[in-house]
Amino acid sequence: MRRPVCGIVLLFGLTLAAQEAATHPVTFEDGLAFSAIFQPRSTLIEGGYTLSRHIAVGSTYARIQTEDGGIHAGFAHLNALVFRHNGSGSQGNLYLSAGAGGGLYDDEVAELGYASLQLDYETMRFYTALMSRAVSDGSALKYRATYRIGFAPYVAPYNSLQSWLVAQTMYMPEMNDDLNFMLLLRFFYKTVLWELGGDLNGLPWIQMMVHY
Repeated sequence: MRRPVCGIVLLFGLTLAAQEAATHPVTFEDGLAFSAIFQPRSTLIEGGYTLSRHIAVGSTYARIQTEDGGIHAGFAHLNALVFRHNGSGSQGNLYLSAGAGGGLYDDEVAELGYASLQLDYETMRFYTALMSRAVSDGSALKYRATYRIGFAPYVAPYNSLQSWLVAQTMYMPEMNDDLNFMLLLRFFYKTVLWELGGDLNGLPWIQMMVHY
């Protein structure tokens, strides 16, 4: 077994995302959140419980296939809302997560460290976010970074269906095609979110999320 490490990848940038239409690692106190992302070569399933307005505990299951073997592992982690800016009709957030787990790492059983970062900002019509996840076995680091930008074609109240058109870019250095571009339709109704779309090669993207 390899030594665990909690690698933290800090990626900086200007980003934007909405309070009511984003997948936030920390939600409201005593709140539960579950989300899942499905792609042909990867699956990501997460759950979290918010202890306070700044801290949540979470778990992640990740299956990512790469040319080197990839990752098939589970993690427990602590999520923190580090910074929040509330503007007039807008909100910006910075989240950090760190934890540990274990599973298969390039086809070998290993103890693993986990870290993630999320920057987001949103108004009623504009949305953008930068997200990164990193996993390490103590000797090598795998990470992915995602940037997305979108807009709402109409403004809807909280109890109505909200719709977004989103463009997304993923940087995956462990893949032969390390850049991936996607177009997504994003829908949000009360506390339920779902996304449907695909990349330029026609490979699908499905995301679902619910808050309690």
